[in-house]
Amino acid sequence: MLLVGCAQKSKLEFFPEIYNELPKSILVLPPINKSTSADATEYYSTTIAEPLSFTGYYVYPIEITKEVLKSEGIYDASLLKDLPMAKFQEYFGADAVLFTEIIEWDKSFYVIGGNVEVNLEFVLKSTKTEETLWSYKGNIKVDTTSDDSEIPGLAGILLEAAITAVQTAAQDYVP
Repeated sequence: MLLVGCAQKSKLEFFPEIYNELPKSILVLPPINKSTSADATEYYSTTIAEPLSFTGYYVYPIEITKEVLKSEGIYDASLLKDLPMAKFQEYFGADAVLFTEIIEWDKSFYVIGGNVEVNLEFVLKSTKTEETLWSYKGNIKVDTTSDDSEIPGLAGILLEAAITAVQTAAQDYVP
């Protein structure tokens, strides 16, 4: 008799740093836009907070975060990558900081539909230990004529937000 079994890894095994640190609040910085799409930053920013909130994190309002950074003369989030994470704890009270890079945001249109290809990189860093709690780099292609997505985990949540942003950007609001 031969017995074979499979066991999936738990979330703790996949994301040990997050579960060791247990951040309760996340400061989402404005994304660093390396794509050619000028609107990508705004579309992404309007959709990212909701899925993080639904998973139990307090997410600092992105518009207020942008305004605070602008008032300090910081218009480009890439300037913040080398800043000590403790500064975000000191000024905002955040447990973790989410850095996002939009590497690609390309739209393709066809006669009866279209798609948008998005390449994103996420890095979640602790404000206490400066450690990377979680990171993900992925490419998604969204068929703007359908509503299908099956991406698991935290990456799926964040990519769902990106998909929502893509579908919003792809809508034709002109009658």
